[in-house]
Amino acid sequence: MSPNSPEISYRPQLLAGLALYLALVGSWLAYAPGIAGGFIFDDYPNLVGLSAINVEPGAASVTQYLLNGVASRLGRPLSLLTFALQHDSWPSNPADFIRLNVLLHLLNGALLCWCLLRLLRLARWPLRNPERMAIAATAIWLISPLLSGAVLYVVQRMTLLAATCMLSGFLLYLLGRGHLLQSRPRLGMLLMSAGVGVGLGIGVLAKENAALFPLMVLITEFTLLANVPRPLGWNRWAGLFLALPLLALAGYLLLRFPADWATTSLLGVTTPERLLTEPRVLFMYLQKMLMPSLYSIRIMYDDYPVSQSIFTPWTTWASLLAWVAIVAIALTRRRQLPIFSWAVLWFLVCHLLESGYIPLEIAFDHRNYVAILGLALALAAGGEWLLSDARTARIRLPLAVAIGAYLGYLGFAQWQTASLWGRPYEMVIYWGQSQPASSRVQFELADAHFRNWHPAAAMRVHEDGLARRPGDTTHTYGLLSKGCAWAGAPVPSLQQIQASLTVYEGHILSTLNLLNRIVKLKEQGLCDRFSTADLRILVEETFGAKAFQGQQVVNHHLILARLHYLDGNANGALGELELSLAHQPYLEIYDLAVQWSLEAGDPARANRYLSSAQALSAEHPLRRWLNSAILDRMHARILAGTPAVDDAPGESAAPETQLESPRH
Repeated sequence: MSPNSPEISYRPQLLAGLALYLALVGSWLAYAPGIAGGFIFDDYPNLVGLSAINVEPGAASVTQYLLNGVASRLGRPLSLLTFALQHDSWPSNPADFIRLNVLLHLLNGALLCWCLLRLLRLARWPLRNPERMAIAATAIWLISPLLSGAVLYVVQRMTLLAATCMLSGFLLYLLGRGHLLQSRPRLGMLLMSAGVGVGLGIGVLAKENAALFPLMVLITEFTLLANVPRPLGWNRWAGLFLALPLLALAGYLLLRFPADWATTSLLGVTTPERLLTEPRVLFMYLQKMLMPSLYSIRIMYDDYPVSQSIFTPWTTWASLLAWVAIVAIALTRRRQLPIFSWAVLWFLVCHLLESGYIPLEIAFDHRNYVAILGLALALAAGGEWLLSDARTARIRLPLAVAIGAYLGYLGFAQWQTASLWGRPYEMVIYWGQSQPASSRVQFELADAHFRNWHPAAAMRVHEDGLARRPGDTTHTYGLLSKGCAWAGAPVPSLQQIQASLTVYEGHILSTLNLLNRIVKLKEQGLCDRFSTADLRILVEETFGAKAFQGQQVVNHHLILARLHYLDGNANGALGELELSLAHQPYLEIYDLAVQWSLEAGDPARANRYLSSAQALSAEHPLRRWLNSAILDRMHARILAGTPAVDDAPGESAAPETQLESPRH
């Protein structure tokens, strides 16, 4: 450097880096108490397949787990891969899973800060300190208690990973956009295309809401980057990489629209009711983000009051009108209020799929993980304006103290939330006390009492639940399952079960999971209270009820087959297996059929099942490779003329993973 060269000061960058580091450390400390938490709700159906990897580690078992994802039609293999890499920690060490979730959250915070900094500089506004605004927004987002469920709920790693992909893709897009302004179109287009590939292409393998990534980019161009020049090639690029994927998504949604509109959710909510309820839900999210309570843990919203009409409750029409006004302001004032417009439109776009007409659950806090980052920037911008505007010079110190107190409150609320999460039994008790009308929370409370050696308390929870909702079969079948293990459990009579099924108002998949649990306890010799004849009546009454007709036909016959097997009725068991296979052929059921045929002394029948299984596996090379170990085992059994001695009755089938479907 020559003596006359101006001195370059790196102090602002060092201070910004230190501030970001402190924000990340503070977020870690706020979440750290929650690492001691446990598995809950949808963790089990999504992670139970890790047991097979523990038994036989290898590429085949891992690939089988990735392809058997039950969270959606795509299966979310990227998220499942990260779970598979931690298979040694299942099911005894949930802390390992939660710790990695927290680290992913910190990574996403660093990516967010980088994105916001690039975005603010790219917009070329006359900002005094864009670093401070970006770091402040990141800090608000990192410690927002609204996101605690996304971070500490193990299975929501799907949400975290999708966010990692979207933020990485957004960063690549912004870097490419900057190169376009510097007359480097090839590099710029390459980076922007890579951004869409990461944010959309890889993101949907973690969770499907990443399909909205192109629309999120367009929203940014429409608001924050509205005044930034775009070269001629940008329009052609946007048509191919942004508009075309969105048209494909719109076409897919239109194709399934008639079925979705006619579908009533598993909780009995119709599509019109859902659409009327969601505007209220969105305002609830905003309240929980801006002014959270000290214990803002809430996983289930099955007790959320549904809007019966536009006037019932009155907050329905008020919320609709309010959102119309807010969107109108965001659209018409996008150049004067770009951060406000971006925050509003980004929030709504991120909720477009999960809070739209698709018949999912009414609400989940983790849906806000990416959605509120624009709101965090708007809060940071508001704080920056208050501290820098000349009109507030006289009260700047009190304002700074108030802003600091607000950030401190957010951090403390997050720490309190994480502290409760780290005490799973106390957390479930808290849920049970604060959500008495939630069927699934009350069922989780009953199970928690039972696991912690308080059977009488568990029974009271089920009985109170039935008193509130006589048709809630999760409580009816919960009593039955606990009656297997505890002779003092007051189990319902057949007449009470029939009455409960007649006025059904429970959750279909939860009820069927409980039915499967009861049969499994019987197979394990842990349910002498009920005979197989009793259980067959229970199965037929369940699947014969109107609410369950056509539901899980495969498992209907599979459960009956297992009961026939327990009675020593090989022909009856194999007959039910064939009915199950006729509805949907599964290799695991063929494996079970071979085992039972050999036990019945019918090797010819076992060979027929093996041939059918080989034909099923020959349809695709990948499936043939994945199934080779099971097919080889089946063939070896037939050659030996005996079933595998280490197989427990019914264990080689996989009905349990078919029964549950997550509700994300």
